[in-house]
Amino acid sequence: MALHTFWGEMHTHTFCGNSVFGDIEQASATAREHLDFWAPGEHLNLGGYDAPHPEFDWERITRVVKQAHLPGEFVTFPGFEIAGADGDFNAYFAADDPPQYLPDSLDGLFDYARRSGALLIPHHTGYKVGARGMDWTRHDPDLMPLMEVFSMHGSSERDDGPFPMDLGWMGPRATAGTALAGLMAGKRFGLIASSDGHNGYPGAYPLGLVAARAEAKTREAIWQALRARRTYAVTGDRVDLDFDVDGHGMGEAFPAAGPRRIAARVAGLDALSAVEIIKNGRVLHHRHPDADARRPDPEGPYCLRIGWGWGGAGCEVDWEADVAVTGGEIADAIPCFAPPGPNRIVERSPSAVAWTSHTSGYNEVWRTNRYRVDGSCWLVLRIAGDAGAGLRLRINGKTLQASVGDLLEGSRVELMDHAFRHKVKLYPAVPEARCCADIELDDQPDGPADWYYLRVTQANGQMAWSSPIWVES
Repeated sequence: MALHTFWGEMHTHTFCGNSVFGDIEQASATAREHLDFWAPGEHLNLGGYDAPHPEFDWERITRVVKQAHLPGEFVTFPGFEIAGADGDFNAYFAADDPPQYLPDSLDGLFDYARRSGALLIPHHTGYKVGARGMDWTRHDPDLMPLMEVFSMHGSSERDDGPFPMDLGWMGPRATAGTALAGLMAGKRFGLIASSDGHNGYPGAYPLGLVAARAEAKTREAIWQALRARRTYAVTGDRVDLDFDVDGHGMGEAFPAAGPRRIAARVAGLDALSAVEIIKNGRVLHHRHPDADARRPDPEGPYCLRIGWGWGGAGCEVDWEADVAVTGGEIADAIPCFAPPGPNRIVERSPSAVAWTSHTSGYNEVWRTNRYRVDGSCWLVLRIAGDAGAGLRLRINGKTLQASVGDLLEGSRVELMDHAFRHKVKLYPAVPEARCCADIELDDQPDGPADWYYLRVTQANGQMAWSSPIWVES
């Protein structure tokens, strides 16, 4: 079975969250600009089972989802969020026009999901149990094959990790609801990330994306991948990730009485600072690939990041840009887009990429952005060539030129107006070898059942987590 990686966002809020950047129709168009699949997560209620959200419109949601779905090009799923003190869940459906229902309790939600064939995904589980965190004793693996480990709320992986869940009215993070606590309790679920952004901008960088490993870009194939836990989570950068145990991939459970072979392959978009294999809640293997990540190195290929925006509140800019490469080729161009947009790649070839964008500097508003408030966007190029490859960036009437060798020495920032206005940045070039890791090791069983997952951290702080793999001795 040949599997492909498709990128999606499964937790977008728009009109039900008083979005400042648009409605669900605009969100659908935005998702199609830079994602493979998308599902809305509008609020069905106001935090209690007896309080329906006055702006929830199921007919409108399902109509937009159905109209946007285009098998082979862009996949959508209808869905909604229901919130309560005993946990917040998103319900998703594999078919159009599922029945709407406001449950009167958590048990009522579970019964509804079983009757309708819904997939339930708990999110921001790391808050205190009983105060919107996840009570893992209520976990049902058939209903909840996945959990949302990262979003604009922060990371629910573990209590002592980065991205603390410190929203003033909901934080802090607590151990009992974390993903690690659930796994330690013997629960089986895969990991995804999605923004939970109340900004009408699906896939807002860097608020979380889900990667699904599926046979095709169809609703049926991606749904099957979600059900089978063939997923992984990233905070923002689209890290390519493969992880297997004895050839069994992410989300699988299988029997093996003796030694097992573990393999991890990572291709990031910045230098890797840590690649960790977690076994039964402890670090089994820890590798530091970037001991000297920024040392100039002439060997390619390279990852090169271009950023534009900034400028503070009220600095609204429309951008037209293209970058051309000489003495090398553009192997890939990966978007890292953020609100308000629209942002889109309009042309790409092995020698050039062109895009348009709209950025707006803004002050910190949790509805628009949780962990980044500068109003900027990025594009990451994978460039095949050596240090002599040249770049020519034309952006809003200005031209920036540099060789990869120049950028191996450090970044360049161009003022588009004055110091407190919008800017462009060419980031330091990073040899692809420093963005990649290939690990193989043998391990022995520790007990009747072991579980493993992969945790990746880049030098720029972006992270990725694979879904676990379970091995039964």
